[in-house]
Amino acid sequence: MELKGFSWRASELKSGAKDVTYCFKYKIGVANPYYIFYALANNKAVDTSSIGNPINTAQVEVLLNGESVEVDTVGTNSFNYKNGLCLRLKDFRVPVGSMIEVILKGVKNKSIPGKYSWKWITTATCMGDPIEEVTNGRKVIHLVD
Repeated sequence: MELKGFSWRASELKSGAKDVTYCFKYKIGVANPYYIFYALANNKAVDTSSIGNPINTAQVEVLLNGESVEVDTVGTNSFNYKNGLCLRLKDFRVPVGSMIEVILKGVKNKSIPGKYSWKWITTATCMGDPIEEVTNGRKVIHLVD
């Protein structure tokens, strides 16, 4: 199932840029996903290691219908893969039709210019299987000189 109303932006798409903010927005079509956000970039197009493991909540913000909600950082409930991450909310009750905004701060772009992509951007089950996902070309990350 396709994530509805999906969009994303970055504060900087210059290759090698540091301290970049990535923002993802979408509408929930299936209630209460285990992971509200699960994204990985191909070819290490982005480096999320500065966000930490466990997740540093000062660098990750999730908005539910415009209101800030708490990310669950206990154990591996949320996890940083260094080229993306999965996020679970402390209160995972998310009604159908909710607008989600995920803001990642302090990301570093790959130093080599080129066209890269997100391997996936989804909401997911506890096993990481996609529930709703981005399946079209909006996943391209074009890093410029």
